[in-house]
Amino acid sequence: MKEKGERLQETGGQVGLKINIQKTKEMRIGVRQQESLELHREGVERVSEFMYLGSIISETGGTDEDITARIRKVQSTFSMLMPVWKEKCIRLQTKLRIFNTNVKSPKAILEAKCDS
Repeated sequence: MKEKGERLQETGGQVGLKINIQKTKEMRIGVRQQESLELHREGVERVSEFMYLGSIISETGGTDEDITARIRKVQSTFSMLMPVWKEKCIRLQTKLRIFNTNVKSPKAILEAKCDS
């Protein structure tokens, strides 16, 4: 890994790119080797999970953490909109539109449209 990191650093340097050691993280999956990884003579922080494109990536490789986080986000958004849900002068159609645009994911909305 150290050799690959050095080559990445060297190749990136040729085109003006630099590795930011404060933003660089390391996660190992299914590896017995436990020696620390260093770049620029500084240790790279080892993490057990990180966020990538809105999804949680973890050492276990499972989806439990990601699903739990997504459910929490939906619950939070839904509860923030509670005054809207209780408002009697807002039409049901308007409430459904707010729900679809603020609570549901774009993918779920597309799937629902394709099914109908």
